[in-house]
Amino acid sequence: MALLSVVTAEKRPVELSADFILNPTADPWIHTTPHLLNIALHGHSLSENQKESLRELGYSFTGELVNHTSITRWEADGLDQFTDSGMFRFHYTTDGTHSVGSEDLNGNSIPDYVDSMVTIFSNVHTNQLLDMNYVQPPSDGSGGGSDHYDIYIRNLQAGYYGYVQAENFASGNGDNENSEGTEMLAVTSYMAMRNDYDGFPSNTPIENIQVTAAHEFFHAIQFGYNAYEKPWLMEATAVWMEEQVYDSINDCYQYLPSWFAYPQTSLNAGGTHWYGSFIFFQYIEEHMGGSSAMQRIFEIGVSQPSDETDFSQSNIDQALVEQGFSFIEALNGMAIANLLLTSDSETSDYTYSEAEDYPISEPGIYRTVSFIKGFESSVTSTSLNKYATQYIKLESDNPMKVVLSSVSTYTADFQMNAILQNNTGLITIFSGNEVNIDPTGMIAMTLAIVSQDTVGGDWDYSISITDGIPSVIGEPLLPGEIKIESNYPNPFNGTTSFQINIAETQQMEVEIVNSIGQTVRTILEGNVEAGGTPLTWDGRMETGERAPSGLYFVNAIGQSTTTSEKILYLK
Repeated sequence: MALLSVVTAEKRPVELSADFILNPTADPWIHTTPHLLNIALHGHSLSENQKESLRELGYSFTGELVNHTSITRWEADGLDQFTDSGMFRFHYTTDGTHSVGSEDLNGNSIPDYVDSMVTIFSNVHTNQLLDMNYVQPPSDGSGGGSDHYDIYIRNLQAGYYGYVQAENFASGNGDNENSEGTEMLAVTSYMAMRNDYDGFPSNTPIENIQVTAAHEFFHAIQFGYNAYEKPWLMEATAVWMEEQVYDSINDCYQYLPSWFAYPQTSLNAGGTHWYGSFIFFQYIEEHMGGSSAMQRIFEIGVSQPSDETDFSQSNIDQALVEQGFSFIEALNGMAIANLLLTSDSETSDYTYSEAEDYPISEPGIYRTVSFIKGFESSVTSTSLNKYATQYIKLESDNPMKVVLSSVSTYTADFQMNAILQNNTGLITIFSGNEVNIDPTGMIAMTLAIVSQDTVGGDWDYSISITDGIPSVIGEPLLPGEIKIESNYPNPFNGTTSFQINIAETQQMEVEIVNSIGQTVRTILEGNVEAGGTPLTWDGRMETGERAPSGLYFVNAIGQSTTTSEKILYLK
């Protein structure tokens, strides 16, 4: 499903979309909605030659939006019948090129093919609007002959699943009358579906109708919030929605092999990668707030529309913060889950419920490094994209100190997650830009390097691997010794957790100190029993206010020893 995949200096995205429509790709199985939306929103800036060619295909440039509407929608041509059901009007014919066939086994005077669509769209409506409580798309008034949402069943170009065509700004000013709030960039729309889904890969014709209906109607819903939302977000979440409505079909699995093969590619990269990025939202839905968090992304997008500035990441982040998480946590969590690919609940927050069914075994590996004691190994990368991950496998029989450094930006722009699996299957994860790894008993050691900054654009980094120290896990602490287990997540936005380990009961104080030595919060003070004491910091100062973003230290002060650990807080 090739979509706006390359933006060159010579051509803008809207020009690429026009090229797609005027010269359809030979690549089959196309979702064309993003191209139609791009032309609708930005088509007035096309060259006169492109405009004239599009006019010949039925496009109108007379309104604020460029669409298929002149006096009548060209999709209605040749469709001489309709049936209304719920909020939908289905336009069809039983004659000619666009015929759906006349078979009517139940004798209700409606072709069985149309009956199937009626049933499917009723289910989609129930799931997306009633069960999930998304806002109904705005009315087009009398467009299509009524105030129903119009679906035109036609003989679409080979490979096209279906599409949604944006038409006009809702209520004339971009406000969706079906919502309680006030939108600025909501648009009306209608849909085209195929009159025949035979010949599409993997699924039965009915299954193809089902996933297409779930996918495309969610686009209509998205347009009712903010039609200027970024296409990667629209497409990835529309694929995610297929799974919510028709979980057993798993059409989305087709995007996973190519997506997992290139984990270093940004979530918002074009082409088929848009579709594979549904896995990010699947992770959010399963671990960070469910479908309510997903809905909030689009609600927040109403007040932060991405017509001029890309707010997609910040909208996602805000929706997650309301659930007690963050965009960065989701990104790193997904990176770990994508390596483990398990549904085993013992793996805690790094699972997918259908992981064992995914048609992949692991993400693409950037490098495999064999470390030899006494020698330094290094990895340098200039090919990691924004909001993406590179995986580095480690091989060694000796302890390793692994340090991540930025080559051209801030080290905080990255997070290194060390994912270790021992010979009993136990998974241990260390996060931070410096970790010590003892390979004793380990059967797999992998680094996941995540580009997590929300602003920057240069993701060059280096990793050095030198001699580490043997693990002391299971060994007794020395008298007076204090150990701080590395906090997770790190960096964090929200809450981070760590543990203080002491050999003997004693009076202690644990405080959070900023980079200039000022204590911003005391989180433990008093007598502490020997052993491990779990602690958390929620990023707040003693006043209750959020601390500024930056580097902090956990200081553990005992009777005879003081120990510190760095943490990075991102507000």
